Amino acid sequence: MQCRFMNLAPFILLVTQGCEQQPQRFSDNDIQEFREGLPGITEGCLNKIKYGGIEAMPSSTDECFEMTPARQWKGLWRREFENSRFCPSPAGSCSYQTAGDRVWLSGKALTSSASDEGLYEVEFVGRQTARKGSYGHLSAFDYEIIVDKVINLSPVSDDATLTE
Repeated sequence: MQCRFMNLAPFILLVTQGCEQQPQRFSDNDIQEFREGLPGITEGCLNKIKYGGIEAMPSSTDECFEMTPARQWKGLWRREFENSRFCPSPAGSCSYQTAGDRVWLSGKALTSSASDEGLYEVEFVGRQTARKGSYGHLSAFDYEIIVDKVINLSPVSDDATLTE
């Protein structure tokens, strides 16, 4: 009987070694500050940061933040260097200075559809961050919407530019 259990010893050793906890890279107080400073961040993402450092934080917003279910959106999208502002309908203009919540628009479906800077009328299916926070370039936006599917994307002519 003992011989059979002796054959399991290497297996048990491998399993228990895989369960060892990595040392924390950030303290519990640091993690609490992340939680407070980044509304909507998931516990799973906080754990990655706690043990893997800031470099372990996934680059895609939807991998770290609570998102609303996908839905259809329509409005204006201003694409500029270091700016991707979305202004939902019935917006008549859309720039960084436009009043209201600043919404950063992102997603592979979007960036593969439009390569030029400018103002676009856009309709798409996407998911928005569930809580107001700091998103986009330099964390200067209140929300982020990740575009999953572009339905319509039409440039607004320079003559009809609707910036403020």
